[in-house]
Amino acid sequence: MLHRQVVMDLYFSKICLLQLENNPFVFNKLFELKTRGANVYVNSNSDYITQYKWISQIDFKSTFALNQNESINQLNFSQTEEIFTSIQKNSSEYRLTDSGIRAQFESQSYNVIKGKSTTISWDIKEADSVSIDGFGEVSSSGKKVVQVLDNTLLTLKASNRKERKFKAIYLRAIESLEINFDVLFLNLASKKFVSLKTEGDSDGVFGVSKEHKIKVIWNVPHAETVEVQPFGFGTKSGAHTFMPEGTSEINIKASLQEQVVNQRIIIHQYPMPIFAEELVKIKRDFYNQTKFSYKDMRGQAFLFVNDKRKLDSLEELKAKVSEQEEILLEKFKNLNFSKFYEEHSISKLNNTIFGRLKAYFSDRPEVKKMLDTLQQYEDVE
Repeated sequence: MLHRQVVMDLYFSKICLLQLENNPFVFNKLFELKTRGANVYVNSNSDYITQYKWISQIDFKSTFALNQNESINQLNFSQTEEIFTSIQKNSSEYRLTDSGIRAQFESQSYNVIKGKSTTISWDIKEADSVSIDGFGEVSSSGKKVVQVLDNTLLTLKASNRKERKFKAIYLRAIESLEINFDVLFLNLASKKFVSLKTEGDSDGVFGVSKEHKIKVIWNVPHAETVEVQPFGFGTKSGAHTFMPEGTSEINIKASLQEQVVNQRIIIHQYPMPIFAEELVKIKRDFYNQTKFSYKDMRGQAFLFVNDKRKLDSLEELKAKVSEQEEILLEKFKNLNFSKFYEEHSISKLNNTIFGRLKAYFSDRPEVKKMLDTLQQYEDVE
């Protein structure tokens, strides 16, 4: 790949490099890679490097990792972005000598609105010749404005009598900046978070019952800046769990170059105080009707056994005990709410509530949308 002038970045942990230095053959091969153009870095602090012995990125198209099980895994694009965003901040070039080529090749923005421009810059030390694909031979340092019409890989090549070096930057053309988000509630029955969004739902109005936690998730990977208010978060992706009170408003603001987009999320806490009467009335004597009493036949049997004079009535006592058991079992069988549920089914009651709410807010489409979401939520519950 280096012979074909393909850009290769290799990231090693400190421990891994110490192991390589103890193997002369492998150590020499590593330096041969450096002189042929590979960029070798040592990472000081990265969660990903601790999971793998080394990570390789090739032309921003392929990424491989050698993990502790000595197997090479090819990582997908989303993993690649996450990995290199993390490890590049804590990496430095490995064993850079005074005569070695030092190359900086950067872009003002790596995500560019399609048709817009960005400024690339470079600063190369200890090189006899420098060239950039599409621009040809360039000076050792400089800047150029690049219009981005499609995803573009720019490769810089620098060389001297002892070595050469390849560096690349990847400019991603973004059609439009989009905010991906989701709103979930904690299902008290399953103890799991369930999404309140429906397919194609983007207006951001939701309803939730009291005492249900809410989790808001956002992801704007291509933005330059992101603000999540009122929580004060500034990360491109994240999640926050909170307990809503009344009506909660969340605003996600993202920007890329001159483009600024906002996503407003409204969460209404349910129920709303619009009911003047009870939908289900319980009769005052309801509890009295469910009461029953029974005699302590166990105590009576104990007294009877101790009274030998009544042994001739043992059969009569057994009959009474059996009779009381049957009466008690029948009472327990009848002690349920099946008749109540027949008269007041939960689904029928919910439909009555939602129907009344929708009629009450018929002139407010945003509330009606929230009620539709809430009805779906109740069905999941």
